[in-house]
Amino acid sequence: MSKIKGALSGARLTDVLVTGFVDKNERPVRFHALWRAVYFEFDDVLLKMAVVGDSGRIRLFLADEVSNEADLNDDMLPALSSVRLQVLRDPDGSNVLATIRTWNTIQSSEWIECSAARLDLVNGQQIFIDPLNYFGIQLGGREQEEVWKQNAQESWLESMEIA
Repeated sequence: MSKIKGALSGARLTDVLVTGFVDKNERPVRFHALWRAVYFEFDDVLLKMAVVGDSGRIRLFLADEVSNEADLNDDMLPALSSVRLQVLRDPDGSNVLATIRTWNTIQSSEWIECSAARLDLVNGQQIFIDPLNYFGIQLGGREQEEVWKQNAQESWLESMEIA
């Protein structure tokens, strides 16, 4: 946990990336997002949040690069898309990280596993990361956090602040 905290303390969120694929035979070619992992790029540091199996939990860890771990057939090509414009209220602003809050947290020296997470930015924006979506991770704001809390088990509601 201290490794993540040290790398992200005061860092600026510069991009939000999601992996997926394009079908070579589709015209026009369309990007199909696979929401099992989302990468948050802070300056030159990547924080990966990935769904842990079918557990409804996510694991946060620092990644060296974006990797597409999808099982693709011969007609599919791995692809990557930025969703920064859709997620950040001020996509070209400073977007400095104030804190990361996690719920129902287990941690090791290399990763943090939790039932949900929230990035709080200095500009007041909150990005809630909800892994309970059937298709993987759902990103939202305060409204998504409230929906998650309504569906969460009581034992999940204990939270901790990381950065």
